[in-house]
Amino acid sequence: MSGKIAVAVIAAVIGAVVSAFFLTIFAAQPQVPTSNAQKFFDNYYRLVTQADQRKALYREDLTTDFQKSPGVGWRGYSAWWKSQKRVIVNQVQSVPCNPLEFTVWLTYYPKYGSQWRQAISFSLVCNGRWASFVARIPTLGCPVNHLEIQSGLDVTTTH
Repeated sequence: MSGKIAVAVIAAVIGAVVSAFFLTIFAAQPQVPTSNAQKFFDNYYRLVTQADQRKALYREDLTTDFQKSPGVGWRGYSAWWKSQKRVIVNQVQSVPCNPLEFTVWLTYYPKYGSQWRQAISFSLVCNGRWASFVARIPTLGCPVNHLEIQSGLDVTTTH
């Protein structure tokens, strides 16, 4: 009998630990490690100035809500990026108290005119059920290929 009791106690303890783990994960806010945000923005800005990549980035890396924002329609978006030769991501920094928001410092190199710098505060979302679950695990966060830009707000612009 004592063997059955020990197995039952161990099973109960394991069940409690597993339940506590999943409750913690489901209650946690999704997050994006700064290293994943850096990879996402590096890739996005490396490709967005390439005409053959732009449409896919618009569809896959911008949320539908962001695409519908005033001044962010496909035609304006495409026209703007056609005017840029390249963009360099200088720095990506997480915003305290919001694990999905980042300030990104950029240097633009337009096809015509002088380079200029801008800091933008971006809000990201983690797209997909499995990715959203993984994003709640503190050591993992949202995978890079499931990130999308939800909004962006110009913080500073210098020429």
